[in-house]
Amino acid sequence: MRYQGKPVWVSQISRDIGSRMTIHSPTLTTHKIDPDVDEARTALAEDMAYSQSLAVVGYVGGVGPAPQQAPRQNLTTDPYYTDGDRLVMVFYQRPVSLSAIRRFSWHDENGPDGRRATGVGVGR
Repeated sequence: MRYQGKPVWVSQISRDIGSRMTIHSPTLTTHKIDPDVDEARTALAEDMAYSQSLAVVGYVGGVGPAPQQAPRQNLTTDPYYTDGDRLVMVFYQRPVSLSAIRRFSWHDENGPDGRRATGVGVGR
């Protein structure tokens, strides 16, 4: 996927907070994740902004929300909660200051959860 000739990166992330034994992995061990995956997603966006390569950033609907009171589970049964959005980023090879980072504006309609991006514009 490209935006104005540049690759678009769509991301979700979790932060490892430990390891544990599990029967849900062929190695019988796995990493344990912080259940607040949105906080990890925000930290990723901040890290990318401070890299001075992030030029455009936004969010697009993903898996749909999972509130803290009713979390989902990952493959190895760790609970997680989320607003359901995915981070969308465009990078430039030239340095971009924090104040010059632009924001994607998504126009949401007709998605299965009402949050699917159907058009893209850039705004401040």
